[in-house]
Amino acid sequence: MEISQPDVSLSSEQGRKAAYLQFQKQLEDRLNQLKADLTERPFLWLAIAFFAGVVSHTFPVRILFHDMLKLRARAVSRIYHSGRRKWLVASAPSRI
Repeated sequence: MEISQPDVSLSSEQGRKAAYLQFQKQLEDRLNQLKADLTERPFLWLAIAFFAGVVSHTFPVRILFHDMLKLRARAVSRIYHSGRRKWLVASAPSRI
């Protein structure tokens, strides 16, 4: 017994949709759990937010953040220039 091509694509689409709905349900459950936790212990979360704010303004964190931004900019420029080089080579007139 063979499964026709439309049936295979239909079942894979249903599987993806079911996985997406399950993921969405889990996400909503976790968000509701976080909201409940926030209402039960607001001072804990306030302390965590305050500590994260203080740490983010310290010198070593700023250095790491700056280095991460430089690495990202370097990677983006490499991708841009490599794509541009291919485009320039492809669009250059041939010299025969």
